[in-house]
Amino acid sequence: MHDRIRHEIAIICRAEGIKADLSHLFSEPPFTMALSLHELKLDDAVVNIVAGWGDTLTDREVLFHLKSINDKGMI
Repeated sequence: MHDRIRHEIAIICRAEGIKADLSHLFSEPPFTMALSLHELKLDDAVVNIVAGWGDTLTDREVLFHLKSINDKGMI
């Protein structure tokens, strides 16, 4: 499931124009990943979802929220 979550994050990053190599970022824990995404100026909603991953949000909830953003194009 973690790979699916990372895939959804990558889709959002590409949609937001972030073309950087994210492989190093995806090896980090979720909170560190969220900080890096914030530095890349990714939407705060996505940053907050990633920051809550494993803490206040389960894998399933994170995937649901990210897929919802991608499916609806809410950013």
